[in-house]
Amino acid sequence: EYRQDLVLVKEKTLAPPVTTTVAADKPAVVSSDDGARVALPANSVASTGNATVTISPDTETPRHGNSQVIGVGYEVNAFDDKGKSVSKLNTAVTITIPYEPAELQKQGITPKDLKIAYFDEAAAVWRELTASAVNETDHTVSATVEHLTRFALVAAADIVPPIAPTNVVALALGEGKIKLNWENPS
Repeated sequence: EYRQDLVLVKEKTLAPPVTTTVAADKPAVVSSDDGARVALPANSVASTGNATVTISPDTETPRHGNSQVIGVGYEVNAFDDKGKSVSKLNTAVTITIPYEPAELQKQGITPKDLKIAYFDEAAAVWRELTASAVNETDHTVSATVEHLTRFALVAAADIVPPIAPTNVVALALGEGKIKLNWENPS
């Protein structure tokens, strides 16, 4: 029987979800406590009445081969006056996601490596937005979008395999034992 004690360490507290109701025909900005925000031009969600926007930080961000999620993801939703979900917007909105420089440094990533991506549920992949703007002073990345879904900062995943060793030699020692020798790549 094998036993292992595990110690769980809390890295940080996730910002609480934010729900804000705004006048649909006026520009508005909805922000979470950690700096994630959605800037809505007038009439982007609806042309009359109110619009309700939610930003929900989410640590359950699927990992996908070529992209690694940096930090947390954000589920962004909007609802019209009747409570109907609006995913396709009338005009583009700006999504801004914060990053922590210390986290980037630990992972060997520079701010210029960051892009905002949305998770394509049908294909189960992160799709990078074409134009992400990095603000290194405010530690944020922004992009415009015409639909709402789950967003996150992504960077290229390290998918390059290591260089294989050379001069690999296997020597049978008998009794099911083998000795391996090789040269490490330089």
